[in-house]
Amino acid sequence: MKIVKLIIGVLVSMAVLNIGVEILEFFIVKSVSGKSAEYLSSNQTEYFDIRNQTWILVLKAMYTFLIASLASWLGSYITKYFHKPFIIIMIITQSLSFLYAMLFSEFKDTLSVSFWLLLLILVLSGVVLGYRLNLRWQKNKYT
Repeated sequence: MKIVKLIIGVLVSMAVLNIGVEILEFFIVKSVSGKSAEYLSSNQTEYFDIRNQTWILVLKAMYTFLIASLASWLGSYITKYFHKPFIIIMIITQSLSFLYAMLFSEFKDTLSVSFWLLLLILVLSGVVLGYRLNLRWQKNKYT
């Protein structure tokens, strides 16, 4: 059962992180542009031109860190017993995902390499923070 909780914790954490960041980004771009979701989906160049405004990228950096922290806290909470394997799996999968996105994906040119690296650092920092906050919370909960 512990392994099942580990798998569920990792999957939930990754889903919350990836879906949360993408949905929030799309909502912000849609709100700023005033265009329909269908229009933005079929006009990716315009979508990324809007998304790459400096203030939106600053906002993206902030909410990416916060969502990564929340996702990691939640995943760590679900795993309960396998905290160290959870954090190791999350760090490895997020690192590999970002390296793929910034080097090989069709969206690699939508951000500069330095911003991709900043997002990777923020995600990994958020994952570690959420993990540590959950450990502290559980320690205080049971003492």
